[in-house]
Amino acid sequence: MDAVTLRAIRVHFGLTQQQFAKRLGMSKSAISAVETGKREITGSLRVKIARAFEIDDSLIDTIHKAKVAEQLVF
Repeated sequence: MDAVTLRAIRVHFGLTQQQFAKRLGMSKSAISAVETGKREITGSLRVKIARAFEIDDSLIDTIHKAKVAEQLVF
């Protein structure tokens, strides 16, 4: 999972950074730092996201495919 994927998950659920952070038990500034690439996504953060939002591999795969498709467009 990368910063773009994390942001896509947040947007998919229609949440602000503040709302997303609250559901994960984090600060808004921490989420902002992750989304801008200033902070890495740890394994524990991935687990928190998966549990809080019931994320499975299919959603992550869909986001990845969309990112790849965007890169193919000139």
